[in-house]
Amino acid sequence: MAIRIGTAGSPTGSNLSGMSALEAAGLHAMEVQFGRGVQMGSALAEKIGEERGRHDVALSVHAPYYINLLSQDDGKREASRARIVESCERARRMGASPVVFHPGYYGEMNKDDAYEEMKKQIRLVLAEIKGWNVAIAPENTGKDSQFGSVEEVLSLAKELKTSFCIDIAHLRAKHRGNEDVKKMLDDLPSGHMHFQYSGVEWNAGGEKRHVPIDEKHFTAFARELIERETDATIICESPDTLNDALKMKRIFERIDSTA
Repeated sequence: MAIRIGTAGSPTGSNLSGMSALEAAGLHAMEVQFGRGVQMGSALAEKIGEERGRHDVALSVHAPYYINLLSQDDGKREASRARIVESCERARRMGASPVVFHPGYYGEMNKDDAYEEMKKQIRLVLAEIKGWNVAIAPENTGKDSQFGSVEEVLSLAKELKTSFCIDIAHLRAKHRGNEDVKKMLDDLPSGHMHFQYSGVEWNAGGEKRHVPIDEKHFTAFARELIERETDATIICESPDTLNDALKMKRIFERIDSTA
């Protein structure tokens, strides 16, 4: 079993210096955040890639939030694909993988039609990044209006040979706190898993916002991963990402010491 825990974004505010800070803290993963747009040039991405080689820190990327591959507007679908591809291009230079993204919104489409359109759009992205050695990872989502149940994400990964990301906060919000984590883990394929974790608040429509981690809930999740000998990266997305990631690390160490 290998568990890497890390942060969404750099604890120093700089992707270039963040890896050494995380490694010094005993953390071994960092998700580069392009949530508000890809504002990193190719030259900096290459420098980060060179620095990555000096540290035991796995890099992944979160693509911009404004992606809707199910938009009714052809131009917006094309722009969404371009955001994913640009994220992948920077990831390739950094040696980062996977590139995580929120797939889109159902809008007026029924779920079956939405799924078929999503497959079409992701195939177009895959054609553009062929040979880049960067995996793309559709993420399960937390709002009822968003495409991306765990079942949809896993089905896409199986059919299209993509990676995937399971956000536990989104799972909780989508099921209003009645999620079945054991069943979700039972349904995952073998191999390395990419998770995101934080606490979460929800309302009638699903996810409302991320909040600090629920230590009791995370302890139960961590115990399941340890018992299953899961190989995983867990990115902390809480508002206090570094301190909560360190709490998560200590929880794993405590469970391991008593196992």
